[in-house]
Amino acid sequence: AMSEAQIVSANPIQCLRFDVFVNNKLFMENVIANGVICATTIGSTGYFKSVARTIFREGFGLAFICPTYGINNIILKRTDWIDIKFKRECEAFISLDNITNTINIQKDDIKTFRLSSDHVSLFGYDMFMCPECRKGRNSTIINDQYFA
Repeated sequence: AMSEAQIVSANPIQCLRFDVFVNNKLFMENVIANGVICATTIGSTGYFKSVARTIFREGFGLAFICPTYGINNIILKRTDWIDIKFKRECEAFISLDNITNTINIQKDDIKTFRLSSDHVSLFGYDMFMCPECRKGRNSTIINDQYFA
């Protein structure tokens, strides 16, 4: 199970250029950004949250790292899938749950993101947070019975 996947430019002065397809339909054309994050609900509280300024509890999300223009990040249904079609060659890092590899992206390469049919369940998710972190996490109702 993965929390999130990221593709970011390996060269800090060169952005990625790509089109985004959702369920085989063109959704965004010619996106220019330093990278893209595809996160599960578990990953939504990490780097995705710092980029998108939101978390989600259902489906999966797509966020854009430093786009050249304002782009709304998107939350998709569990059954959706995303294809990212790259528009130029570049060197990039692909990171899956903090395991990073360098990849060479060729023009017209397509990377597909979708949720697995396998499921992960976390029990006591909030009990692993210190009280200060729980207080700062405004989107979750915390059950304090764990900290009696």
